[in-house]
Amino acid sequence: LALAESGELAFRRLDELKIGDYLAIQRGQQTFGQETHLPPFEFTPRTNALDGKLPAHLTEDLALFLGYLVSEGTLSFDNQVTFCHTDPEIQADMAGLTESLFGLRLRRHMHRGQWNGKDFRIFGVKLRRFLLNLGLAQGRAASKSIPPSILTAPKPIVTAFLRAYFEGDGSIYGPDGRVEIASASYELLSQLHILLLNYGAVGNLRAKRDSKYDRDYYYLTLIGENMSRFADQIGFLSTIKRDKLKKYVAAQKGIRRNPNVDVLPYQNNRLRALRPQVKAAADTLRRFTRSDNRAPSYYSLRHILEEAQTASHDPNYQILE
Repeated sequence: LALAESGELAFRRLDELKIGDYLAIQRGQQTFGQETHLPPFEFTPRTNALDGKLPAHLTEDLALFLGYLVSEGTLSFDNQVTFCHTDPEIQADMAGLTESLFGLRLRRHMHRGQWNGKDFRIFGVKLRRFLLNLGLAQGRAASKSIPPSILTAPKPIVTAFLRAYFEGDGSIYGPDGRVEIASASYELLSQLHILLLNYGAVGNLRAKRDSKYDRDYYYLTLIGENMSRFADQIGFLSTIKRDKLKKYVAAQKGIRRNPNVDVLPYQNNRLRALRPQVKAAADTLRRFTRSDNRAPSYYSLRHILEEAQTASHDPNYQILE
């Protein structure tokens, strides 16, 4: 389903599509799976291996644990996983999850008798094999992805995973307010991009070259209404980030924005057809009937339709609505 330059929606064959075409995508459909069974797992311990316990089903707590590891964990070892975070609130949460889920300890990693305040280890071959069975393979940051069991899970479990993942790798900053997450893994952020669409949050995914490491890093950014949707449905776990997000969401309410990731192109001729029927004070409508053919966002289009209610009988108005 593509939007032609005439402004009309029409189905096209895939071989007819070209770079620069606009495609209609679903967002906000809230379609989640129902699977909470974990894949079959067998483990034969060595005599000196830490045993612990394993969860029988996928739960919100296990999703939190996985989200923390995907964002702030290192999975390069056979007999342990590492976790790094500076916030004592998150450290305590991870320690509690490690104990309740697996019966293991989140241990401070000591270097020359000193702890740097952020690095931890969880020892256990059984745990490492269990995580590998869930899809958390050994490898570098660029090879990370969202575990398959999360992608087919119910909404509360997916949301728990995303909260923990954003808590680790996500940031919230100004001056106008935006939530951003960065990763060396294109696959991970592509999956995240689609998951957020399911919540109705449209992100801007872009690559940025890192000259120091001579490779691309990927950034997914949410601004305006999409940041607010993230706050309403997902949000952060730590008090610091929750309060910061709340402040920016409150500050941007009522601000009219035109994000270039969520616009309706090729509607300028329809808008120009409406303009003569609308009173002179219709400033938003006037702005989108100039020669630069700028595309209105959904927010701007809603405002235009309010300004142009006297033309609601016009077919152009009804199509835009």
